[in-house]
Amino acid sequence: MYQDASTGKKIVSGTFIRLGVFKKQERETETKVYECWVCLVPEDGGGYSVFMPDLPGVVSQGETEEEAIHNIEEAFLGAAEVYEEMGQPIPWAKDHQPRPANAKERWILVNA
Repeated sequence: MYQDASTGKKIVSGTFIRLGVFKKQERETETKVYECWVCLVPEDGGGYSVFMPDLPGVVSQGETEEEAIHNIEEAFLGAAEVYEEMGQPIPWAKDHQPRPANAKERWILVNA
């Protein structure tokens, strides 16, 4: 992990992690915002499979791109919660999973 001198962002295996403090109901809480790279793969029978190349094992699907992205956010939050409960950092991959030729790449923000 290193910090980009020009933006101040922490960089982990090509994934940007932004940490911020937001006011919510007159109290301060710390919220982590993860910028995650996802790949959407159209399925032959309709719908989409979606996975995170930087975090093997976090996969989902949906009937539409929007549903698939919502579902991968939920899958990521579940995985992040387990790692936090175990006291372990998120194991971002150093090498990316292969991306199918027909995959659509997206960057998404996930509030944890």
